[in-house]
Amino acid sequence: MHHVIVLISLLWTYDHTEISRKLSDSLDTPILAAFVLPKGSVSQKINHTFSILSEILDPFINVIYTVVDCSYSRFCLTHGIGHYPTICLLRTFSRKYWKCTDETDISGVSNFLKYELTPNIKTSSFYSSEIREKLLSGGTLFSLSANDQSDRTFEAVKRAAIKYKPFDVLFLLSTSYYDGKSITAHFSTKCQTSASLQSIYIDEFVRFNSFSVYHQYTYEEFNSGGNYIIYAGYENRFRDKNKMIDQIVELVPCDFPGKIGFASLSSERWIAEITGKYNSIDPFVVGINVDKKCFIHIKNISQLNDSEFYIDLMVCEKSKKILPRSPYKGIRNDAMFLVFLGIIVISSFILLIFNMKFNSRSTRKNK
Repeated sequence: MHHVIVLISLLWTYDHTEISRKLSDSLDTPILAAFVLPKGSVSQKINHTFSILSEILDPFINVIYTVVDCSYSRFCLTHGIGHYPTICLLRTFSRKYWKCTDETDISGVSNFLKYELTPNIKTSSFYSSEIREKLLSGGTLFSLSANDQSDRTFEAVKRAAIKYKPFDVLFLLSTSYYDGKSITAHFSTKCQTSASLQSIYIDEFVRFNSFSVYHQYTYEEFNSGGNYIIYAGYENRFRDKNKMIDQIVELVPCDFPGKIGFASLSSERWIAEITGKYNSIDPFVVGINVDKKCFIHIKNISQLNDSEFYIDLMVCEKSKKILPRSPYKGIRNDAMFLVFLGIIVISSFILLIFNMKFNSRSTRKNK
């Protein structure tokens, strides 16, 4: 039985709202979209290609085929489709997770789909050095151990591996007769979380933990997420980005409420984002500096070195505009500023009293 849904009975002319609505569910069912300008033969060729693919591909592959008429849809312009026809595999609204190909024939598109939808599963022979490299490069590792590779468990893992492959998720599958069934998500070389391995919950567990501390955020993702956002960065003298990432991540506790990721909003500035819903706890520190100096904002981290990092306090809800802050150094400098301000106020008060007494004496002498 094929798991392929074919939508090629006519040339679909999606508007912005329609295709966005379909993309909202595309993690479960990716969309293979052909962006075309309708010129008869091209559209017919792609329809034929999609029809054949629905018959010859592995029945495990679940994908929606559709053709988007770019002469009517502003979706094409908004998402920068540069030439026609272009065939892309769409998984989310974010262009970062689109994979496009110039192939239009059956063989080329088939190979493209097989590569993109092949599950990323390794065996227990995957070495620790490779695991560390995977984590540091931006991925999340899920280590799964089961008493046996039963069809039900393996199929659940395979579905999750296909679904989350574009998010740089790696599955390490092993058989153990001693540990029972378990699944562990590794976010970095020191942070992990575990749960009992039940096939029905694998997808839920992976979805909840799929973004690692090293996740590379796009601009769209950077502006979406939880109620609060925490930004962090580094001074210009940190030329080695990977070294900077290691230093920042080492400062983040494993029980941090939310995930930390890095986003490049310009060639000169790297920003780290942590999202979470902090309704029941004291909000963490939030802030951003608009000049070339960025600074990390993490509350109650004693290891921070003031010569390298700035600490500042500012809570910012996502819906509010983030205002630039002066890059003065942290809480201690805030206290010094308040002391200095207090000295000025007291001095002004003393001068005022002195002036009043002096004026009073001058008045008595004149009388």
